[in-house]
Amino acid sequence: MSDVVWIIRMFQPDVIVTRFPTTGEGGHGHHTASAILANEAFEAAANPNRFPEQLSNLIHPWQVKRVLWNTFNFGGTNTTAADQYKMDVGGFNPLLGKSYGEIAAISRSNHKSQGFGSAGSRGEQYEFFRTTKGSASVK
Repeated sequence: MSDVVWIIRMFQPDVIVTRFPTTGEGGHGHHTASAILANEAFEAAANPNRFPEQLSNLIHPWQVKRVLWNTFNFGGTNTTAADQYKMDVGGFNPLLGKSYGEIAAISRSNHKSQGFGSAGSRGEQYEFFRTTKGSASVK
């Protein structure tokens, strides 16, 4: 938990996105633990009484605005819903010469120990997000 809080305080994100749910249907325990830690760190990073040894003139408590869970429709389980925040993540980055789908595929293909990869894609691709902590407003 201390490491997660440290990263939040260092980078001061407005939003944290978890890929897996806190309830276990996202795979093995490490996946679930990552989501639980993110949600608990949401409050801990803003609390000066949590990990006070981290605080200095440069590092201060930080309140993230929200934690979003990137829901999924995979393997017979659909956790997406029409009322969730929806974002097109299929854009193209001209500086990198690749779409975000292609960049994600390269990342997945580098998980050598898991023995899988995926083909990159370009074009419209929507992801859905459910607020798990903080304000649900997308303003």
